Amino acid sequence: MSGGSAHESSLPALLEGPQRSRFVGRQLELERLGLALERAGEIPRQLVLVVGEPGIGKSRILTQFAHQAVGSGARVLYGRTDPDGLFPYGPFVEALGGLFPDTDLMSGGDSAQARLQLFDAVSALIAGTTGEQPVLLMLEDLHWADEPTLLLLRHVLRSPDERRLLVVSTSRDAELYRSPALDNALAEIEADVPVERIHLRGLAVDDVAALAREAIGREPDAGVARSIHEETSGNPFFVLELASHVAESPSGEAPLPESVREVILSRLRRLTWPTQRALSVAAALGAEFDLELLERVVNVERDALEQAGEAGLVGEVPQRPARYAFAHALTRTVLYSQLSAPPQVHEQIARCLEEWHEAGRDVRLADISSHYMWALPRGDAAHAIDFAARTAEESTAMLAYEDAAAHLARALSALDEHIPDDTRRRARLLLDLGHAQRRSGRMPEARETFMSAVEAARELGDATLLAQAVLGYGGGFFESAYVDETMVALLEEAIAAIPAADSVLRLELLSRLAKALYYSEHESDEPRRIELSSEAIAMAERLDDPRGVLVALEGRHFALTQPENLEERVTIARRIIELAGECADRERELLGRYFLISDLVEADRLEEADTEIAEYGRLAEEAKLPLHLWYSARFRAMRALLCGRFDKASALAQEAFELGSPVEPRTAAMHFGAQLWLLNYLQGTLEPLEDAVRGFVAEYPRVPAWKMGLTFLLLASGRRAEAAEIFQPFRDERFRNIPRDAIWSVTTVFAAELVVAGLGDEDDAAALYDLLAPYADRNAVTGETIFCAGPMSLYVGRLELFRGNAAAAVKQLEDAVERCRRVGAHPFEQLARASLEEAIERSERAA
Repeated sequence: MSGGSAHESSLPALLEGPQRSRFVGRQLELERLGLALERAGEIPRQLVLVVGEPGIGKSRILTQFAHQAVGSGARVLYGRTDPDGLFPYGPFVEALGGLFPDTDLMSGGDSAQARLQLFDAVSALIAGTTGEQPVLLMLEDLHWADEPTLLLLRHVLRSPDERRLLVVSTSRDAELYRSPALDNALAEIEADVPVERIHLRGLAVDDVAALAREAIGREPDAGVARSIHEETSGNPFFVLELASHVAESPSGEAPLPESVREVILSRLRRLTWPTQRALSVAAALGAEFDLELLERVVNVERDALEQAGEAGLVGEVPQRPARYAFAHALTRTVLYSQLSAPPQVHEQIARCLEEWHEAGRDVRLADISSHYMWALPRGDAAHAIDFAARTAEESTAMLAYEDAAAHLARALSALDEHIPDDTRRRARLLLDLGHAQRRSGRMPEARETFMSAVEAARELGDATLLAQAVLGYGGGFFESAYVDETMVALLEEAIAAIPAADSVLRLELLSRLAKALYYSEHESDEPRRIELSSEAIAMAERLDDPRGVLVALEGRHFALTQPENLEERVTIARRIIELAGECADRERELLGRYFLISDLVEADRLEEADTEIAEYGRLAEEAKLPLHLWYSARFRAMRALLCGRFDKASALAQEAFELGSPVEPRTAAMHFGAQLWLLNYLQGTLEPLEDAVRGFVAEYPRVPAWKMGLTFLLLASGRRAEAAEIFQPFRDERFRNIPRDAIWSVTTVFAAELVVAGLGDEDDAAALYDLLAPYADRNAVTGETIFCAGPMSLYVGRLELFRGNAAAAVKQLEDAVERCRRVGAHPFEQLARASLEEAIERSERAA
């Protein structure tokens, strides 16, 4: 659609456009569409896909159904997808016309929250276009839809609004199954709303004869009708083209060409050469084109388009003066193939559009960019790349991150082919592409792109570019129980390269390195990460930069995640939430609440934690951020496990795994495994998990909790000697070799339970008591609160009981029973009560 944007719905064009023939042969399909509209009274959201090959009559059946729907009182909205896929949300913009939200009004233009606001606004507009009557939203040529458009369609169909909406879309059948984005979108939509597919087949012989009769103006010879049917397999567009060919031939009995392409070419050759030339250039302009723009690029005879219209190749767009459209995409394809010197034509088109844009005309940057790209290699590569980058910025502003990534990828490809020595421009494009990929949730791709940017920055010797690329590579990415040595090395390289003066960039690097070193096995890295986070905090305060303070506080919280720093962590988490609210940074507000939930569970303030979990889940649903949707499901699984609601816990753990796998598959699998381990442990069915647990032991050698988990499993299956062998290194070190990290409390109480189970002696119990007793008023939790193993007083009491200190055990176990009762931790309450009864009995005997 070169030369301007659609500001009004094209429904009038659909309803008022010239009909080349009457509607035949699709009554059954029309009835199915009518039934779907009737079902709108019972089913608030539906999608019907009308699928078939090019020319099979998809547009024709939409036209007929639109007439019927309008006649029944439905509000009909209509939009088409741009075949060049240049404009984000194109069919929605066309369907809603001037009502489409102004993305400039959205706050935080590069955030998922802003995109959610846009999507909610579109859903509200569609729902608000009518009262009691259903809305029929027609989206034509869905196979050409870009990913942002598909995401918006999915959101609209998932909207909780109760007003009735039927979406009818057309798609070519072959492309329907070749587009991963479309395939994924349809799979996700189908999980939430009914999706019906109507496959259009070729017309029967009688219907072919009826179409041919209208094209020829008389009853066709029976042999001609049969030949047309055999040649076209009943495809209506091909039928009309072949029948028109027969009608226009001098004798009326011309032999049938071997292909429809030859039919179109044959009809084209009957036109004057200037008309042929004008139509070929028009094909380069797009499926629709402006007469004014066409005249700027090529001389157009006064009667050229009139002649083309009479030949059925193009037609005027109703209610849009001096704008024309091709009768069919196949017609445009054949005409474009006849264009001589396409690069020169595209360059002329691009320059005209650029002049219009500079003059304030309503021209899309995407149109200019694409024509400059199509002009290569003849055109100005630098100019084409600049426009692709500008188009990517515009797509980002429109919250169409996937389109931004596509434009930047084209720019990089053009740069590599035509200006391979411009390393600086390549580095900047790589950074922008990495951020676009990250925003669209494609983290593996983003990390590869940022690594390429790192290499380009090294080649340039540019410390700032290097730091930006390294931070992009690291980003918010953080794997549990794992040190990414590559990331650590990159961060250290960037810190060494950047000036030592205060800057937000430097404090970001320092804070990120403090996080990256968290699970390091080197003793020297513990004080180092504390020092790094302190330096980042001090720098942020000197700079008086709220965003810098948020970044520094995030790193500080990570660095302080040790049992002795709990109260300071709670304070930091609350400060992050407060400051993020002031900065309108929803993502960091969620991060602060994530920290706070973990801290509150550890502090045995579960009532407060439950309130935070509910609020966190609400905000995560609003923001639709995959990372936090994953964490929300995982928190709820943790609470179900703690309370012994095993079926619910299993379902929530599976949900969390499915949400987390696209974000970070390795960590999601480990978290899922940890929750399954506790679920099976509480049910006494650990043995089936042996292969998985051994796999985690091998994958996470620095995480002793998995070795403890395997030891429990071996004990449960009667392999005591093997269990004792795994446990012995911890006994030898008096359990001081358990890292004091986010997993310390759970790992240590596991060790206590193994000692109580007979794998240790009183000296082991005494050593563990000394470690755990200072924190008896807390809960034992895993890192990131994957699960909670109940109050620490439970395990301190059982150690005391094992050591023969029954009276001291009674006090601890009474505390554990009360803590479990208060929060409904039934499995742990049962263990605490059984242990308490034994302690009371022993205490009474001793008295």
